[in-house]
Amino acid sequence: MMEERADRCVHKLFAEPSMFCLSILESKILSTSFTPLYGGPMSQATSPTTNPANTPAKKGRLHSLDIYRGLIMISLAFGGFGLLQTSRNLQDADATTIIGQGEYATEIRWDVVEQQFSHVQWAGYGFWDMIQPSFMFMVGVSMAFSYAKRKRRGDNYAELLFHAFTRSVVLVFLGIFLISNGASTNWSLMNVLTQIGLGYTFLFLFWKRGFLIQSVGVVVLLLVTFSAYRFASNVGVPGTAVAQAADADETESEAAVETADEAVDEAVDEQEQEMALKRIGLTQKWVDENLVDINPWWHKNANIGHQVDVWLFSSFGKTDRHYNSAGGYQTINFIPALATMLLGLICGDWLKLDRSSWINLLQFFALGAVCIMAGYALHETNVCPLIKRIWTPSWALFSGGICIITLASLYLLFDMLPLSALGLPATVVGTNSIVMYCMHMLLEDWTKVNLVRHFGDKIFQLQPQIGYKLFSPYPIDSPPEFFNLYQPLCEAVLVGLCFWVVCLLMYRRKLFVRV
Repeated sequence: MMEERADRCVHKLFAEPSMFCLSILESKILSTSFTPLYGGPMSQATSPTTNPANTPAKKGRLHSLDIYRGLIMISLAFGGFGLLQTSRNLQDADATTIIGQGEYATEIRWDVVEQQFSHVQWAGYGFWDMIQPSFMFMVGVSMAFSYAKRKRRGDNYAELLFHAFTRSVVLVFLGIFLISNGASTNWSLMNVLTQIGLGYTFLFLFWKRGFLIQSVGVVVLLLVTFSAYRFASNVGVPGTAVAQAADADETESEAAVETADEAVDEAVDEQEQEMALKRIGLTQKWVDENLVDINPWWHKNANIGHQVDVWLFSSFGKTDRHYNSAGGYQTINFIPALATMLLGLICGDWLKLDRSSWINLLQFFALGAVCIMAGYALHETNVCPLIKRIWTPSWALFSGGICIITLASLYLLFDMLPLSALGLPATVVGTNSIVMYCMHMLLEDWTKVNLVRHFGDKIFQLQPQIGYKLFSPYPIDSPPEFFNLYQPLCEAVLVGLCFWVVCLLMYRRKLFVRV
């Protein structure tokens, strides 16, 4: 009976929005109907005089976790809604986009949009850099619930450990499979699935160990990472000011006046410098823009993590000693990323305690604030910059803190307050996130081709009739070509919607794929 009501609710939400709102008011479906679809125990109906926020935290599946996972996966599978390329198109055309009229008119800052929907080149942060940390964090939160469920079902510790190890192996090889788009297998271990897989079994070893041991684990992992980078030898991009300062033994008094011979030597040195940078995939322009005041042990393709990858891949005959990562990502990132997953496990364990939801909420905000301030302080003092590409300890803390605050906010809205139905569009993706991820990785180009085949080559163009209504300040005689600048946005949204519909159909039929 409850499942039939939930199915009717989903149908009404997407087919008859007005009737759906009425059904909420009439049947109080917000507090009683959706829990069975998540696989958790049925919650008791909340009486009109009961404040849900004052009740003990629920032990069923978290609405907030599914919605968080869904929002992040939608951002990824929808290709950032095409906003990166759209923002570049509009900036290249020197176009201004204004939404609204009169006092409500707002200009979209496309330069800010570009910054937020692209990865920072090296040190710093933006929205797009938070995609992978969010996945790592949510793995930790999920573990607290999934293995508690297996424990209740009767699995002993050895069986749980074997399951964790099996899941690690599956995730690693699934990640390798999804990124191997060339003529041969791509054995890189730096994408999100392989990184989760490398750390998953180790994360399980901290399960049910208590806050003290888990927090000590976070500190130890970050100290080990910092020490490995800080005290490694032969680090730093050749020729940079900080690298020269680290290696130089000369004092100011020993500097000589430049002579003609020295000028020739300098020209030779510049050529050698260019060759040295080329060998590690860098240019002098990139170094000047991104490595200023960055200590040498944090340099791109010139640190201990890069040395480990050179040894690792050359040992298997996959590369030579001049290997470099185009993005600067490294296999050993999974070690500090494990600290981010541990923060998620801590939060998941807190949520399972039999206590008021308000205590959970306050602890989340407190822990999140501490992590953010600690990570940012390390960055500002130049002890350890925020570099997502090599997952510096400061980044593990900073990004982990943002993830905790995000989960806390969603927890307040969708678990403590009766608003879970509003998050249903994200929930249908969050409950089948691995399906959405695989479709994004394998079927994106195929979907684009078939949409054009069946609906014509204008399917991804923003039609002027719509564009004039959206961006009212543009006169009716504006050239239609202007709206073609929004093609990446239309393309990303339509392809993403195709994947979302698949997840919706699976959700309605209660088909949930797990790894």
